[in-house]
Order: sequence, then C-alpha cells, then structure tokens
Amino acid sequence: MKHKLVWAAAAAFALAVFGPHQTVSADIDNLAVTPVVANTDVTDRFEIVGQPNSNRQLKLSLSNFSSAPMSLTITPTNATVTSTGDIGYSQIVKKAHYGLPYVLNQKVKTQTIKLGGNDSQTLTFNVPLPAKSFDGLVMGGFHVSLNGSPEQFVDVPLLMTMTNQVPTPKFIFSQIKGNSYNKQTYLQVDIANLKAVALKNVSYNITVKSDDWLSKIGIGKQRYQAIKSGVSVAPNAALPIPINLHDQPVKAGKYQISGTVQVNGQRWHIATDGTVSAESAKTANAQDPNLIHDYTIYFILGIAALVILIIVISIIMFGRNKHKKKTAATKKKAKSAAKKQESSTETEQGKPDKQDSKQNEKD
Repeated sequence: MKHKLVWAAAAAFALAVFGPHQTVSADIDNLAVTPVVANTDVTDRFEIVGQPNSNRQLKLSLSNFSSAPMSLTITPTNATVTSTGDIGYSQIVKKAHYGLPYVLNQKVKTQTIKLGGNDSQTLTFNVPLPAKSFDGLVMGGFHVSLNGSPEQFVDVPLLMTMTNQVPTPKFIFSQIKGNSYNKQTYLQVDIANLKAVALKNVSYNITVKSDDWLSKIGIGKQRYQAIKSGVSVAPNAALPIPINLHDQPVKAGKYQISGTVQVNGQRWHIATDGTVSAESAKTANAQDPNLIHDYTIYFILGIAALVILIIVISIIMFGRNKHKKKTAATKKKAKSAAKKQESSTETEQGKPDKQDSKQNEKD
C-alpha cells in the first residue's frame, strides 16, 4: 500500500510540473534521444521511486540520422529555473544548495561519446540512491549537448522520490546581482525555494530601490519593478527575477528589495537589503555592446570640483586682499609716523638754544 502511495505521489509531481503530454524535444538536428523505460506508460522521462542505499540502472538511446559523425556530452544535473520562468537543465548543478537533498552530478557520471553517421548507441547510467530517505521530489535530468555547439542540446527529465510526503513550500531572498541576457544588462533578484517541491503557476511582484547617495538626492532611476505570473519553480532552486535595464549600466552598491511571491493561495513577503558587487556589475556591463554610459556621477563630481575650486580661489583672493590691505595700512601707519617724526625734528631744530638767548640778553 505504501509503495502505491509513493508511486501516486511521483505521478502527481510529474503531472503538476510537466503536464500530461510533456515530451522530450530534440534541439539537435538529426538526433533522437529516447529514455529506455519498461512497464510504464511514461516514455518521455525517467521516474525513480526507490529505497535508501539502492541502485538504479537507467538507459538512454541516442540515434544519429545524418551521415556526419556527432560528438556528444551527456551531463546529469538537477533542475534549475530559467530567466523566463521555466524548468531548465542547461545550468549544471555541481553542489548542494537551497537544501538540495541529492546532487545528481556528484552521484552519476558524465559520459562523452562519438556517434558515427547513421549510428545508434545505448548508454547506461548507474544511479545510487541516498542512504537516507528524503521527503519531496528531486528533479533532475540528462543534458545532452553537441560538443562545440553548446546552444544545441536535448534534455531528458529525471524525477526521484522516496516517500509520499510533500513538503510545504518556503521562499526566501537569496541575492541580488548584475546579469546579462541577449547582450543586455539586467538587475537580477534571486528568490530561493528551500523545499523539495516543484511548483507551478507561481506569481511574483518585486520592487527594487537603489539605496546609493545619488538616489537619495533624487538623481538617476531609483525604483524598478518586476511582475509576472505562470512561473514554474524547480525543487530546491532559485527563482531568478530579471529586470531589464535597457542598456543602462548595472550599478554596484546597496538596494532595497520588497514584494511578494504567491502560489496556491500562499504568500511570502520579501523585505530586505541586498548588495550588487562591483565584480558582478562589471561582468554584466561588459556583455552589453550597446551600453549607454552614465556620466552623471562625473558631471556631479566635476561641478563639485569646480565649486570647491571657486571657493578655494575666493579664499585665496580674500586672504591676499586682506594681506594687501593690512600691508598698506602698516605702510601708511609707518609713513605717517615717519612724517610725524620728521616734523618734530624740524621743530626742535628751529628753536634757539636757551643759553645763547640768555647770553644775548646780557650783552
């Protein structure tokens, strides 16, 4: 009975995320990639319901219908969320994050093969299950990429469950950083799903405010908003919320992030501060060939420098004028004293000697 319940939970997870008619889509010309599965109606993905410390052998068939050989790399990875709000496997997850209970890339080996023209091969992947059961869903897949052309790939999903317990979702703020999509600059807010549960029809309304000194005095754009619905979120993965800056540069520094994330009637409030690193901003800006350089800060600094220069020159001129006036006053005072002294001397010389006067009277 318990085994049937676990299978039912796995089916519910699969339907919730992929829908009833999800198929493996081939994005590599002339290549067919097919999961080899038995005793199930599901033929477009792998599903594992296992016990601790058990092993599963998964087989993947690859067929080249062209006459030219193909070099392929098949990389196991956990699911992530793309910038468009879809489940993806192109970003290879190599370590546990956001509470991820099982890292496929650490447990399952990557394989590289060369398919000849009109050739087929079936690969076997050994999947060891963890020693301890986990609740919820591990969602991963096999990322098949054409060597030398990373934009050409095929993804085959893998769903793994070990119990019939479905965790309650939990979202928290993870980080804010600069990023680049299609050679345009973006601010990106990452909201982390900390539980092993896949979610569909997630919506968010996030506001980002610049917290630098220019914004505080009302210079430059200060507020950005991102609103979206119908988003899918992988288990234990970050939901990237991109904000297009339209070729404006990403500015390093502090930001205030607020808003809500909603799904199935549940709501999580986000209210926190975050910092875009100088390295993150520099990397994002370097990817935009049409970057519109913002010279506001240099203009302000130029004006500030000019004002300071004017003040310094005014102080110097004031000091010089004051010194000149003081010097002139000193000279004037000295000149006046000299004249006074000269006049006094002349007066003394013009007076007759008293003894001579008396002698003249006697005579």
